[in-house]
Amino acid sequence: MASYLSTYLSKKILDFILTHTAYSPPATLYFALFTVRPAADGTGGTEVTIGSNNYSRLAVLANTYNFPGASVVSGIENSLNGAILSFATPSGAWGTVVAIAILDASTAGNFLWIGDLASSISPTSGIQPAILIGKLAITQT
Repeated sequence: MASYLSTYLSKKILDFILTHTAYSPPATLYFALFTVRPAADGTGGTEVTIGSNNYSRLAVLANTYNFPGASVVSGIENSLNGAILSFATPSGAWGTVVAIAILDASTAGNFLWIGDLASSISPTSGIQPAILIGKLAITQT
């Protein structure tokens, strides 16, 4: 997955470094699946409907087990997932998922990163979508 910082997080990082404006990163990150990718400011996307066919955002603790640390691969700084990230098992179709986003809340919230999937997926009843170890690359681009 290629990802990019959201407008919200980019501003928070700049303010933190340049003006010392405090920013407390969330202890829990929420991964959301989208059938239409949102823009950098979080608008325009279509998330799979929360509560529909057993869909909910995936809550993942922000720690060194789930995200072992940033590294440089082919000149790009990124952090890979160190654990399998498994969504709930669908009880029906979720549609064709083309993008994923990381937010700071289980509903609504602020976008942190947004990215396109390398290949779209179409989760259906009984087939649990998951991101295998090392397959999620969170980048600073």
